[in-house]
Formats: sequence, structure tokens, C-alpha cells
Amino acid sequence: MQKMTLTNITAPEYRSLLLKNYGDDSRITDRFKVVGDLELENFCFKQNKTLVEIDGNLEIGNTAIKTFTNLRSVSGTLGAEASYIQDLPKLEYVGFWLFLNKSHISSMPMLKKVGNDCYLTNTTIQSLPALEEVLGEMFLENSQLNGLPSLRFVKEGLDAKQSQMHTFPALEAVEGYFNLSNHDIVNLPMLKQVGGELYYNEDSQKIVAPNLTSVNGKPFIE
Repeated sequence: MQKMTLTNITAPEYRSLLLKNYGDDSRITDRFKVVGDLELENFCFKQNKTLVEIDGNLEIGNTAIKTFTNLRSVSGTLGAEASYIQDLPKLEYVGFWLFLNKSHISSMPMLKKVGNDCYLTNTTIQSLPALEEVLGEMFLENSQLNGLPSLRFVKEGLDAKQSQMHTFPALEAVEGYFNLSNHDIVNLPMLKQVGGELYYNEDSQKIVAPNLTSVNGKPFIE
């Protein structure tokens, strides 16, 4: 029987493709686009050089991946649970949720936009240096994340209470709530507006936000 790999399965349009309980150490060479969902469960492969676009969801569980070398966009959710991904070097856009739980991703250096919620929980990721917009809620919990140097805008709310984030150097606006981390000093040099509540410990924390003028529709007075 022929070994099942991504190279010899054709994904029907608008239908899910589930690959599970197989190992694949070969390079995948013949797939440029998946229309529908791609699910990898208990799967392992080294790298994919040709996949550029997933018009659907990419769901990864208990899986080890070296790299999707040229993957640029996932129109739906990118979800990883208990998985290892070395890097996604050209991924620029996730159209719906970015959900990473109990996973490790070394690098997503070109990711610029998440179209809905961004949940990073119990996850190690070196950095998201190009991420500018999250058009839903951003939730950071017990995750090792070195920085979000380009993040400018979060729409629904930003919960960083259980994170190590002590500075958001480019953040200009959060339309929903903003729950700060427990650091003594939190630097928000570009922040101008928080549309919902701003949660922090007024007795023990200092916020450095020289441009913040409005919180929950009211003038901000530190």
C-alpha cells in the first residue's frame, strides 16, 4: 500500500482534508493552494516549499513541522495544539483566529494582520516583529513572547495580565478593554486611546503613557 502523504492526496474543494497518524519525512513538492481546511493530527514532516495559500483553516494537533517555506496566507483559523513548528517565514495574514496553545513556534517574522481573535496560551514564540493589527481580542496567557514591536491596533480588547509584556512600543489604540500585565512599570509610549476599561493596580503599578488622553470615553488622568 502506498504511504499516505500530502503529495498523493488531492483536497476536494470546500471539503476538509484530514491527515493523521502518519509520518512523512519527504519534501512536499506539488501543492500550491488548498481550498478548504487542512488538518494535521499526529503528523510529522520536514518542510513544504510550494504551498502558498490555504483558503480555509489550518488546524495542527500533536504535530511536528519544520516549515511551510512559502505559505503566505490562511483565510480562516490557524490553530495549533500541543505542536512544534520551527517557523512560518513568509506568513503575512491570518483571516480569522490565530490560536496557539501548548505549542512552540520559533518565528513568524512577516505576520502583519490577524482578522479576528489572537490567543497565545502556554505557548513559546520568539517574536511577532511585524504584527500590526488584531481585529478581534488579543489574549496572552503564560506564553513566552519576546515582543510585539509593531503592534498598533487591537479592536476588541487586549488581555496581557498573565504575560511577561511590559512594553507595547507602537500600540496606538485598543477599542475594547486593556488588561495590563503585573509589571511595576508598563511602557505605552504611543498609546492614545482605550475604548473600554483600563485594568491595572493603581497602588503598585506605574503606567508610562504620555500620549494617552481617553479611557472608556473619559479623559485619562494618571
